[in-house]
Formats: sequence, structure tokens, C-alpha cells
Amino acid sequence: MNLVGKYSNKEVPFRFNGVNLSFFLSLSLFSSYSIDNGTKLLLKTIAQKIDFQKINTVTDVGCGVGVIGLSLKKKYPKLNVTLQDRDALALSFSKENARRNKIKDINYNGNLALEGLKTNSQDLIISNVPAKAGEPVLRDFVDSSLTYLSPEGICCIVIVATLKDVILTAIRKIKAEIIYTEDTREYSIFHFKKIDYRETQAEENDEQKLKECYIREINDFKLKKLRYTLKSVYNIPGFDTVPYPVDLAAHLLEKQSVAGRTLFWNPGQGHLPLITHLANKGKITETVLASRDILQLKISRDNLLDTFTDINEENLSLKHVCCLEELRTNTIYRVSPANNASPSIN
Repeated sequence: MNLVGKYSNKEVPFRFNGVNLSFFLSLSLFSSYSIDNGTKLLLKTIAQKIDFQKINTVTDVGCGVGVIGLSLKKKYPKLNVTLQDRDALALSFSKENARRNKIKDINYNGNLALEGLKTNSQDLIISNVPAKAGEPVLRDFVDSSLTYLSPEGICCIVIVATLKDVILTAIRKIKAEIIYTEDTREYSIFHFKKIDYRETQAEENDEQKLKECYIREINDFKLKKLRYTLKSVYNIPGFDTVPYPVDLAAHLLEKQSVAGRTLFWNPGQGHLPLITHLANKGKITETVLASRDILQLKISRDNLLDTFTDINEENLSLKHVCCLEELRTNTIYRVSPANNASPSIN
């Protein structure tokens, strides 16, 4: 059984602009029982307001199971569509939904919002923006979107109504032109573009470390005799206290020496990798961080690089995968604060 067969709870029919599709959904992903109303509203406004004769490149940011990007590709096959999500399981579902709907030539990008895209390259950026991302991340997304839009490019987003003012303020701050809005009791829609086009470039080393907008706090922690400083991000537990599973794992490892190549599954903010390295100084020769969630991987990587001078790109690797079965683990010492089941991303 493939991953989608294992984690899918239902398949639902969907009709967009005269085209019939169907999508596998998952309890482990957003909108697990039906296509959510925000997605439907965004697609409706895009179909009504966007001239697709002028659109070539499209990126669906936070694509989930792929409803928005795949619906557009099915209706307009000539589009160059990229589906982007931080969750590897979302990308697996998107790939399976593309096959299910006989849609080919889709680009998949497992990354944080807009990272990995070329500047000035996108004719259309679309997103059902996750409210849980945190206001600093939402503001940065609006700001950064202009960097990746082509000269006549448009960004179309839907946001829960309670965060309408956050998005509206962010758009006004960057002096973008709002070309369409629509409000319901639940959601707000914004279509916006650059007023004056000038080629822009992403900041140098933009993706080498997490952007500041993702950083929630920097705190000092103590676990038994071990002391360390840790940066934390939004939407991952353990930003102000050591999570109980990590505390339990640390106790279990007290009398266990960890050495050689070591895999940390689902590393969270990075507590367990730091604790394990501190307790086994110099014994771990290679560190592998693996998770569905690329935000976990990047914050854990940054915390390790900030703390240990002997950890570098040559002995630290990130594996963005749905589950441990996707890794060849026969030569890896596994350390995990959770079981081997694919985790939910809260």
C-alpha cells in the first residue's frame, strides 16, 4: 500500500470552471473531510478575474493536497504549475491527486513559502494562507511575494476574516496595487500586484538560514546538567519548555552512548539533537535530521550550527520525507522523541 492509500480517509469529487476532478484527503492534512470554503472562494475569484491568456507560470504556496494548483492545470494545461508545501505528506498527496486526475508536468517544491523560486519569475502566486503561520510570517509572505512576481504578475490569496486587517496593512505597507477584494463572513480575498515594476532580487543567502520572521523566541534551557540556548519558531511545541517526550528520551539515553552516524526523526525545535550532542561530545560523526515538516528540519539545523563549531554542511544532512520507511536506515543509529508513525504537523 502506498502512502496515500495508508493515510487517505476519503476521496471527494470537485468541479472547477466546467472541469470535473477528484481529490484524496487525509486526516493528517488541512481540510480532511471536504474542500474548504476558502479554497472554493479563491478559485472562483481567480476564474472570474484572471486573464489566463497572460499567465504562464503559477505557484500554489501551501498547496496541501493540491486542489488549487491542480484545478488550474486541469483547466489550463499549458500552465507551468509549481506546487509548494512545507509538509512532505502534502506533496505526496498532491502527486497522487495529479495522477488520479491525469495531470502531468507539475513541479513539486518541498520548502517554506516562496523559497526555492526564481525572482521575477511568477505570473501568478496563489495561496490559501494558513492562519496558524503567525502574523510575522504572513507579513513577510506578502512582502516577499513581490520579489517573485513577473512584471505583470499577480498574487491572489485567501485568509480567514479575522486576519484581514493584518494582510491589508501588509499590502498597503509595500505599496502594492490591490486589484480585487471580496469578503465573506469567514474569509477575505486579495488580488494584488506591483505598482511600478522593477527587477528585484532576494536577499543574499536568503535561504541559508531561517528568515527572522519565523523566529519566535530565543531561550536558555537546562536539562539535568546540560545547559543550552535555543531559537524557536511558531507552530512547533517546545518554544519555552523542554517537551516531555524529549525529557523522557534524554533520561533513557543517560546511560547510553550515542556515536557515529545518528538519525533524529521529527526533531521539533532541535532540543533532542542539541542534548544528544552535548552529552556525547565528539562521538557523533554525522547527523541526519528527518521529518515531514521542513520547518522542523531548518530550525533544528540552525540551532545545531549555532551551537557546535564542528557541525557543518558536510556532516549534517536534512531528509524531507513522509516517514521512516522512505529512508535506508540500516546504518543509522536512530534517536527519536516520538514513535515511528508519521506525525501530524500542528
